[in-house]
Amino acid sequence: MDSISIFDKVTYNAKDQSISVSWGKSAIEMFKNLKGNFSKYFLTNVIKLQSENSVELYLKAESNLFKDNFFISVPDIKKIFSVNYKSIGDMKKRLINCCTDDININTDILLNAIDVKEGRKIVGFTFKVSRKNLLNDTLKKKIEKIKKNIHVSKSGFFSDKKVEKTLHTLFRTFSEKELEKGLELCYKTIREDFKTLSYLEKAIKFALENESAKEEKTKKKKETVSKEPEKTKAANKTTEDDWFSKFNNLNFVKKDEIEKKALEEFLKINKGQSNFISTMKQKSPTMYYNTLKDYILNLMTEDTSKEEVKAPKKRGRKRKLDMIDEIDKTEEIAKNEKAIKAFIKKKYGKEKMIEMLKNANKYEEIMFKEYINLLKEKEEKKNLKK
Repeated sequence: MDSISIFDKVTYNAKDQSISVSWGKSAIEMFKNLKGNFSKYFLTNVIKLQSENSVELYLKAESNLFKDNFFISVPDIKKIFSVNYKSIGDMKKRLINCCTDDININTDILLNAIDVKEGRKIVGFTFKVSRKNLLNDTLKKKIEKIKKNIHVSKSGFFSDKKVEKTLHTLFRTFSEKELEKGLELCYKTIREDFKTLSYLEKAIKFALENESAKEEKTKKKKETVSKEPEKTKAANKTTEDDWFSKFNNLNFVKKDEIEKKALEEFLKINKGQSNFISTMKQKSPTMYYNTLKDYILNLMTEDTSKEEVKAPKKRGRKRKLDMIDEIDKTEEIAKNEKAIKAFIKKKYGKEKMIEMLKNANKYEEIMFKEYINLLKEKEEKKNLKK
């Protein structure tokens, strides 16, 4: 097993608070031969380069992007690239111009070499370096949309000065399509102030994973409907493998009701384990639900037998409470966000509401749960009027 140092030297400049790096020799050789795994975005740039010298110059340019330029003397060029041209004209034509053209065509960097002279003699080259513009029309639209989110706008990562740097950083983790989709989804999911790009990356990942899970769930539902047009008792039977899937697919209200009852049954038999079981739910949800498995299964079986004898549905407009398992949670929350927050504020108070909604990962779950409570309250008020 080899251990490779990426950097040979790291220098901190206290005046402009910048850090400059020198790539390690072994690391450069690894990049030249494209061995091992590195950033996907980094590789997409390096892999297209036509020569090893272009890779060497690209790494140098990448290290000096924050300064916008860097200088290499003629002796250093000969040493770095292991060349010994008879004239500076040959060096410029065969090495400098070829490498800069290669980098400008095949990577995310634009490089321009300028002669540096002492008298008439060329003693080295100053390389002007900058990033290419990544803002295509689709990305512009997605960025304009996500900037309407007040927390994203406050962060400043998509301001005119920072947007290019932000995109280049995000492209190290996401493909173009993933980023476009992720930015669109994050418009709805980001609910708190943030100051780091790592937060934005996590939010995009969470949004993409959540969307992927929804698509997979929809796909499975469609497959089930096409394969089983008529539900039979055998199809409804809960097996050892799919019990949690069936439980998880229950509508929000029913699932919450069964879980509470199962927990009550468990605590009747296992007295004094209330704190233990609640801690287990936070640390290991899988273990938590497996502990309550038998209780949940019994309650689901009872519930299924009750559902077999149902009163005929009354005609008329379908209630929202009857459609809980059919509606799109994210869309419904977005439509009724103000009303839900007003309901939570009235019920728990402003400080408690802020605390409840602070966690971005649980925001949708809490909002949807309280949305159901809001619908129930409205239903009760209607019944009282009648």
